[in-house]
Amino acid sequence: MIAREWTLDQLDCARSPLRAGRAAAGLTVMFLKSSQIHAAVESFAVKFADIKARHRVLLGVSPFDSMEITREASLRRVQQVLLNLELRLRERYVVDGDHEERLEQVIADVTGPIRASAATLMGLQDGRTRAPKAALEEIFADGSRERCLREISAVHRGEHLAAGATRTLFADVLDLIADLAAIGRNIPAAGQ
Repeated sequence: MIAREWTLDQLDCARSPLRAGRAAAGLTVMFLKSSQIHAAVESFAVKFADIKARHRVLLGVSPFDSMEITREASLRRVQQVLLNLELRLRERYVVDGDHEERLEQVIADVTGPIRASAATLMGLQDGRTRAPKAALEEIFADGSRERCLREISAVHRGEHLAAGATRTLFADVLDLIADLAAIGRNIPAAGQ
């Protein structure tokens, strides 16, 4: 949500609807001041590229239609996102690696950022906008990650894998993230 200013009274008014939305659909909201849009776009280029591609305006005019995300910010941020995911996954594996249901939840939680990163990478390569899931599938259209992508989608939908399969999927997700990071390192910056 974007406003000129966010007072505590305004945020208090948003509490009940946000709680209801979070309970019903896992809704999360970013409360931005209009003066913060540019800095947020530069800092969270992958997230805002995804928002720009898939947002719906509920009230007012979209600030995202004219928003420009620099190539450099996108490249830098996608590498940060992927590195952060890899580091967080390793830490979560150490903590929860002996609990398959927890590992499934971790995988489900990182599915969105992985897919958004894939969409950003594909857009940087050819300038086209794709749905995040489709972008990830396109990157691995050679079938090299077919099982991994199928199982990621299943876990993301809340399905459980066969006993013992989650650990293998977890390792595959780490490899997939490394593959995406390698693709990002091979995308030239502007003017190269």
